[in-house]
Amino acid sequence: MTSAAPHRELLLAEQLERLLGDTAPLVLGYVREHVQWVEMAGGDVLMEQGQPGDSGYLMLSGRLRVYMRDERGTERMVREIGRGEVIGEMSLFTGEPRSATVVAVRDSVLVKLDKPQFDGLLALSPRVSLTLTRQIIHRLQTQHERRPLPAPVIVGVLPVSEGVSAGAFAHELLPHLQRFGRVSVFDAAAMDRAIGGDGASSAAGDAGDQAVAIALDAIEATSDFVLLVADP
Repeated sequence: MTSAAPHRELLLAEQLERLLGDTAPLVLGYVREHVQWVEMAGGDVLMEQGQPGDSGYLMLSGRLRVYMRDERGTERMVREIGRGEVIGEMSLFTGEPRSATVVAVRDSVLVKLDKPQFDGLLALSPRVSLTLTRQIIHRLQTQHERRPLPAPVIVGVLPVSEGVSAGAFAHELLPHLQRFGRVSVFDAAAMDRAIGGDGASSAAGDAGDQAVAIALDAIEATSDFVLLVADP
């Protein structure tokens, strides 16, 4: 496995601890050794309904959208996936094809375990198997219910009227959001500092997009909410 950036390792450990509790340290060592890191751009397809289910994923940052196609070929969006959710594990348990199509809403980072490594993970700890089985049962019980969308992590703050300071508004909002978790405020100056040089103003093309995506990924890894403050 290619080594991951420290902020991604931190987010992986955090999400495994949330899922597995005190079993997480044992699982983390195995996962670090066997996972593949997956980066997706907005619009990329992670899996297609009907495809073989040969891998499972853990969402670390970004947002995905799940679509299901009925027997008439009509496709509908059934839910969104936020960070910390497991994806695709149902097919690994059952051997059945993928039950839905999953598409990235924006740049996203996941870790992937193929079927043999997934089976090894289940054998490593009964608690892992129990946790994932409970998740599948819950998903089957609620798959026909309308579920609220996961709370957004990244929120854009854009001024739509003259004379309104988006930055001032974001800093007034900051203490209210801090009641619910860790909050970061990120504007163009912060982006320039994060990616070096003249920053976003000089970054261009795929390399610039990648630099911005890495910076946002890093700030999201240590925040429950990120306020992205737009220039006027």
